[in-house]
Amino acid sequence: MNPQYDGNLLSYLSGLEGKLDPLVAQETLKLLKGDLTECYATDRASFGLVADLVKDKLGISRQDLMAWAKLTMSPQEEGGEAETEEATLPLEYIGDPTAYLSAIRGPLSPVLSQEALTILKPDLATLFVSDRAAFAVVANLIKEKLGVGRRDLNAGIKPLLNGDDDDSPPLPIARFPELVDLVADEQEVKFLVYSGENGSEPRVETEWQINEQLYFPPAKNLIPWPLPRAEQVLAAYGTDTSASLYADLITYYKNLSELPTDTHYDLLAAFTLHTYTLDFPEVTHSPELVFDAVPERGKSRTGKAMSNVVSRGLRTETLREANIFRWSEDLGATLFFDVLNLWKKAEREKSEDILLNRFEKGSTAARVLYPEKGPFEDTRYFDIFGATIIATNESVHKILDTRCLTISMPPAKKRYDSEPTPELGLPLRERLIAWRAHQMGKPLPEMKKPFSGRFGDITLPLLKVVRRVAPEREKALLNLFVEMEKSRLNEKSRSLEGDILIALLALESEVANGKLPLKKLVEKLNEERTDKEKVTPRFVGSRIRSLGFQLTSRNPASLVWKKELLDSCLISYGIKEPPPTPKISSQSSQPSQSSQENGSKQPEEPPTSESFERNESFERQNTGHGKGYKVEPAEEEPEFHDDAREPYQEEM
Repeated sequence: MNPQYDGNLLSYLSGLEGKLDPLVAQETLKLLKGDLTECYATDRASFGLVADLVKDKLGISRQDLMAWAKLTMSPQEEGGEAETEEATLPLEYIGDPTAYLSAIRGPLSPVLSQEALTILKPDLATLFVSDRAAFAVVANLIKEKLGVGRRDLNAGIKPLLNGDDDDSPPLPIARFPELVDLVADEQEVKFLVYSGENGSEPRVETEWQINEQLYFPPAKNLIPWPLPRAEQVLAAYGTDTSASLYADLITYYKNLSELPTDTHYDLLAAFTLHTYTLDFPEVTHSPELVFDAVPERGKSRTGKAMSNVVSRGLRTETLREANIFRWSEDLGATLFFDVLNLWKKAEREKSEDILLNRFEKGSTAARVLYPEKGPFEDTRYFDIFGATIIATNESVHKILDTRCLTISMPPAKKRYDSEPTPELGLPLRERLIAWRAHQMGKPLPEMKKPFSGRFGDITLPLLKVVRRVAPEREKALLNLFVEMEKSRLNEKSRSLEGDILIALLALESEVANGKLPLKKLVEKLNEERTDKEKVTPRFVGSRIRSLGFQLTSRNPASLVWKKELLDSCLISYGIKEPPPTPKISSQSSQPSQSSQENGSKQPEEPPTSESFERNESFERQNTGHGKGYKVEPAEEEPEFHDDAREPYQEEM
């Protein structure tokens, strides 16, 4: 129940319970009308405190309240007393800038503003050096009462410091450890920061200091996505739950996109949440999410839906390295590359190394920018780590594919009337930012990699997020990853390297004295090949060495037989099942056990598989006897398929 009004504005407004209904707020404003007008005319400092309470309890902004108060003042009040007070400074300055400024009645004329600033300057310079937080409070009052902005105030004070302050001019920044995100507050870009100290909550700041350097947010027109509203983020911070947020993300994606299975929506939701944790210390990898299909399967639509809710999502058709460097390093953006043939365009723009390394934290791209500066100083290293989404009509390059989670888009079975607009995704983004604030400073759940090698690196952060927000969906997501890994290994087994390994397995009985003649291996590989498809010993020898086997130097050459290496390669290419892993009862092993209970065996790669993944396998180009990869003619050099030689096509 709200208190009775006793004539004390501050006491009455402080006692109101929560934010009032608009109709009740209107009646309350009528009740307080006379005292609000009097307070505005006689005590502008107290009116400022009252205005903050009115905004909080009645939902009326300070600007609207002041306009209303002016309209309700009598001509005598408006033109007489108020005008006199605006032209008057406090009689005496006692060394307290805050008290002095608070006593000033409204905006001053330029002459009086200059006089007040001259009085305050010495103490402002002292405060600037000794207590920057208190200086910020005074600076806000100076902007309100004297009409002098923060940058101009700083510039006016620094000549008085006599070299005691080495600060550079304030700089724009969009990334630092305490930053939750950039937000819009009262039509301005501000920092939403969270330090986690003494149970504090996120708070809005207009500037931030790091190592004596002052920073401010970039201008609104320089931010390429709609800014979340600070008020909505803070409201979600106090009321939202992880479970409801996860469920609403699933619903959002189901209303906008057709995916192969229901579990794929879990993958999109997990990836979305993951993008808000990339700067957490335990997150070391981020999978590159690929939507791969023929035209008109909803790839771009799904990518746009994601870019509107992921952390700082930015859709682009360019692969120019200069743009990617700035989006990655300055903004920390989640990049959605919507292009026709990704790898071909990356080769054209010379940005292949960026695409290949965005998945791993700490990766940099080196560029020589200042050759005139000489050794060391001529090179700049750009941070390129970041979340990546790709939509392409052509399958991604084989090497890039090892960093990716690929979704083959099915034909849509229904029509989607809603468009994936930024406005549709904004409320979810605001809730996701609030979720991020809750997670800052808290480690993600501990768990072991359910898969070995790179596939385990890129899937682990998604499983950790799901265990945190929706543990009941962890098993389903893990099973989806098992199927993805099986598909990936099946593709590897059908490569030329896979055929070589199968042939070696069949020729084990031909090994003598630890050697296998290379000639027998070549004959085995050519058994079902046409003359055009046959491979030569030199060609097979190069692929054998890339797998880790050694050849003798004598002529004819033989392969040095290593049973353990062969078994490891067979497992890494999905030709042979890995040995069963012992069951562990700890929480970190639960996902692995769950998948085994469902009859799904976890693929495992040997310690040397990383080197094998770097070797490009040959694509199948022909149809003869099912052995359709392009091979060298018997008397010529091996011929490689090169996408870069095909005619360039524009993006989608």
